This record gives sequence, C-alpha cells and structure tokens, in this order.
Amino acid sequence: MAFVTRQAIRRLSSSAVRNAAIKHVTIIGGGLMGAGIAQVAATTGHTVVLVDTNEEILKKSTMGIESSLKRVVKKKFADKPEVNMINKL
Repeated sequence: MAFVTRQAIRRLSSSAVRNAAIKHVTIIGGGLMGAGIAQVAATTGHTVVLVDTNEEILKKSTMGIESSLKRVVKKKFADKPEVNMINKL
C-alpha cells in the first residue's frame, strides 16, 4: 500500500510542476556560477534578479554575461554580418 501511495504522490507532484510556469528567477550570489545561471535563465525568457552583497561582484558578473552573450551571438550568427556589426557596438 505504501508503494501505491508513493506513486500517486509522485504523479501528483510531477503534474503540478509541469503545469507551473516559472517567470521570475532570483539568484543569490553573483559569482561565476550565479552569473551563469542568470545568463541561462535570461536567455530562456525569464525575468532575472541577481543579488550579491558586493557591488563590484555584480559589475563583474554583468560584464562577464555581456561578453559571453557577445561570443554566443558571434557564433550563432556568423553567416549574418549585419548582426555581427551590432555585436561590435
């Protein structure tokens, strides 16, 4: 009987997760991992808030995300020079 209960709970919880839409993400810690998570969440359309206790870390994270996105654009749109011109701005 316990097995059946666990299966039912798993089904209920997984269906609830599938139907839930996460729109806003807050990342605590703007280090390398936090910046990477923020970048991935932002590129998938989420609203992202990056929080850290040090303003310098947030500036460094922002610059790292910007340079990483520029590299992605350069690779993804290598055959479209008009996009690469925007990337140089």
